[in-house]
Amino acid sequence: MSIKILGGIARSQSLFVPRGLVTRPTSVQLRRKIFDSRQELEGFKFVDLCAGSGAMGFEAWSRGAEEVILVEKNFQSIQTIRKNIQTFKDRFSSELEKRPIHSFKKDFKKFETLGLQSSIIFLDPPYEAHHLYRYFKELIPKLLEQGNELWIESDSKKGVSLSFWDSAHVVKAYTHSDSYLVVCKA
Repeated sequence: MSIKILGGIARSQSLFVPRGLVTRPTSVQLRRKIFDSRQELEGFKFVDLCAGSGAMGFEAWSRGAEEVILVEKNFQSIQTIRKNIQTFKDRFSSELEKRPIHSFKKDFKKFETLGLQSSIIFLDPPYEAHHLYRYFKELIPKLLEQGNELWIESDSKKGVSLSFWDSAHVVKAYTHSDSYLVVCKA
């Protein structure tokens, strides 16, 4: 299975996706809605804390993000991410020297998120991992204080409800079927 980049300089570039049920990529409809609302990402660092295949980060890079950081703890997923990075190196080597994509095999709770400033931080853990959403929600005030914008994906049936984020500075919510993506800003 593969998915394609929707816009930017890598538009239509195919990405590898881990086999089996290891990941659940963000739907094309949600990716299109969020990235169409943010056409240009120049000047932003994009950090994906549960990267899976890295599709959201690669999409952000394609649309001009100055740096992309993909954090994933699953071995099969990080191997797929690194395969996707190599594909991008083969096609966009000179651009990647200016705007790098990094991958880290790490649990996002051990990644230093509180050191990030003026970044777009995306969180999309397994929907059933409610404890990860609660953990991240506690970080929101500090992350927003540091000038970050937060994008959080979940599902109203399997994940946490949309109302879970009521006190989290949500400025916009994008929905598709039962899935949603909220944007939080200070």
